[in-house]
Amino acid sequence: MAIAESMGSSNKRIRIVYAIAAAETSLLILLIFFQPVYMRLVYGIWDRYGSLLQWTLSLDVHVLLAIPFLLLLMMQFVLGFTQKPGHISNRFHRILGTFILLYTPIFLAVTVWNVAVRVPYLVLQLTFYIVIVSIVFFLIRGYRAVRNKNYLKHMDSMLGAFVLSGIAATARLVYPLYISIYGHIPLAAVWLICTAVILYTKLFLIYALAGRLKQNILALLMQTIPIALIYIVLPWPA
Repeated sequence: MAIAESMGSSNKRIRIVYAIAAAETSLLILLIFFQPVYMRLVYGIWDRYGSLLQWTLSLDVHVLLAIPFLLLLMMQFVLGFTQKPGHISNRFHRILGTFILLYTPIFLAVTVWNVAVRVPYLVLQLTFYIVIVSIVFFLIRGYRAVRNKNYLKHMDSMLGAFVLSGIAATARLVYPLYISIYGHIPLAAVWLICTAVILYTKLFLIYALAGRLKQNILALLMQTIPIALIYIVLPWPA
């Protein structure tokens, strides 16, 4: 099967938009988590600029596995930019993709454990779980796209998985922004709704700017509609 789509010169806009999006997500995660991870490694406490976080074993394990997971996603995404038409299925690319798929269930199982331990309310837990399922969806979709030699769909999927992996960093950015705007801490449900809206609006705009919204709109709706429904159906925590 010939490669129907490639990241050649005709798709320069996609390359630029996705590169900026990947850089923004990388910087967001780094800037949000560098300080608390440093404090944990050096001083043995989880501190977010003077605010102590509840220590749990699940949090330590989650962060320990999250760092290589994010590095693997970044490596796979950067590697995608280096591919030339006709070389999408080179061996290293496929091996790395397979390793990510094998590593992902372990990392996400620990993530679910961390959410279950540290997030007290069902409506909030389900928000994280839907995003976790969405990350898995994008990774599987991206892996299948490589096997089908559909390069653009592969890059769409890896970008989606990477952006959604920044949910925790986005949430920790939303929290102080909300306080600075409204002058009080948000309800937990409002906090996560704002986080989900920002996260998926960002992904929507990325695809739109890259000219890939039509190819990804169904995937976005499949993820955002369940999140909207749980906040309509389930009671909000006080």
